[in-house]
Amino acid sequence: HPVIVSPAAEPEGPPDLRDPVGPAERLESVVRGHSMAGSLPHGVRILIRRGSVPEPPVGTIVAFPGGPTLIAHRVVAHVPRPEGLLLVTRGDASLLPDRPIYADAVLGLVTHRRGADGWELPPRSPPSSRRRRVLASIALGLMRGAARLRVDGPFAGLILAAKRAAAARPPRGDAP
Repeated sequence: HPVIVSPAAEPEGPPDLRDPVGPAERLESVVRGHSMAGSLPHGVRILIRRGSVPEPPVGTIVAFPGGPTLIAHRVVAHVPRPEGLLLVTRGDASLLPDRPIYADAVLGLVTHRRGADGWELPPRSPPSSRRRRVLASIALGLMRGAARLRVDGPFAGLILAAKRAAAARPPRGDAP
């Protein structure tokens, strides 16, 4: 399940962002879901720096609309297309990537999370086992191929079907 971001009840904001943006360019939210477990656990407050990001670096966490909610997932690949740059994103706790989105659909970057000692930067990369990295690389390669062929093509449908089937299975834990 994707991490769903909902507005924070009481915005606090970090005291020093080292960032020249004002409050209107920041959105404080609360994470709902477990697909970013480890980096953005369920219930943690996050800060999103709003604004267009033409080419968010691989490894950064972006916030983008996902139907009626906002999703926060990590960029794992770029796929250049004539229509614009496609981003492949994935939750840190997810094996398969999300359906590609265009970079101009990104609302902003997740810049901070609220830890036990106050505001901190989110981790640059998720912890992962070797088996998980290999399987994720295979899935990412399939998704990149589908995105290059056609976002709505038959390969994308197969990958989405595989993703749904994997999500329906109970978790078994990672093997090292």
